[in-house]
Formats: sequence, structure tokens, C-alpha cells
Amino acid sequence: MRKFLWDVKCTGDIPHDHHSYDIPNDGRDVPIDGNRAEAWKAHFQDLERRCLAVANTKVIWVLVDGFMLYWDQDVVRQLDVCMFLRVQEHILKERRETRYRLEPGGQLPWTDPEGYWDIICYPEYVMTHRDLFKDGEVENGEPSQGLVKGLLLIEPEAKEKMEMMDIVEVCLEKLTCTVSDLCMGHRLCA
Repeated sequence: MRKFLWDVKCTGDIPHDHHSYDIPNDGRDVPIDGNRAEAWKAHFQDLERRCLAVANTKVIWVLVDGFMLYWDQDVVRQLDVCMFLRVQEHILKERRETRYRLEPGGQLPWTDPEGYWDIICYPEYVMTHRDLFKDGEVENGEPSQGLVKGLLLIEPEAKEKMEMMDIVEVCLEKLTCTVSDLCMGHRLCA
């Protein structure tokens, strides 16, 4: 993962020999407002142009997603923006059980064996995220800022239920701030 991420950040390309076992389009619709999506697309195109003009920097966008992404500090050091979508255990379990994933070799969809979530997945998830939160409190604790500096914690179920587009926009605002800081030395946001 370390070398893979480094290569993608440098080139902007996924190596031709990379194989994913996730099915990228499993048929579930995720509603995103088209007008807002177009506005954000234009915003990021403008941000890329500014970075090139002001700092002679070509922005390469790499989105890295992973259930246990932040346990490897060599990977974390390569990330410019870190976000953590925290949802309760029962929601994680439901998502795990309804996702599509191919077995190695691209054969039949993978199905977790009985008890896999409760015995293996969730305990590993808690263990690998414990240090991200004060007092090791993965489900309710505040970010510790120790291992992942500047971690953006998003909790769509915490106070008011956040809609998908609200979550997306929080992430896009964080990306805007970080990229403008990196490229231009100042923020293009509040």
C-alpha cells in the first residue's frame, strides 16, 4: 500500500497491474444534487488552474478509502487530508453485510462466514482505531490528534442527521482549504 500510494501520488495513475476485489458499481444509487456537483466540479477546476498559475503545481487527486486506513503511519504520512466517517457499529455491520466484493481471482461474490463481523472485523476495527481517539473511545471519543494530525471527524448520525450531499460538501470544503494552503500558502475558504 505504501509504494502503491506513493506511485499514484507521483504519477496520477493507478498501475496497470492493480486488481481490486471491490465492485465499483453495485447498483445502489447515492443521490447527489447535479447542480451542486457541477458547481463543485467547476470550483475544483478553478482551484487546479490557480495552483498551476500561482505555484506551478499540478494537483493530482488521489482518494484513498479503507476500513482500517489509519493504522499504518507510513501511509498516513503520505496523506494530505485525513477524514474519518464515524458511524455506529450496527450501521457498519449492515454496510458490511450488504456490500458486494469479489473473491480473489474475480470469482463469485465474497460472503463473510458466520460470526466474521463480531469475532474478527469489528474487534480489529476498534483495535486499529483506538489510538485515533481520546481514551481509546472509538464510538464516541474526540480525535486525539496524536497519530493523524488534523483528522476531520464526520459523524452523520451524531446531532442532526446529515444528508449525503452535506457530508460530501464538508469533505470538499476541507479539500479546498488544504489544497489552497499547500499550493498558495493561504486559504481560499473561511
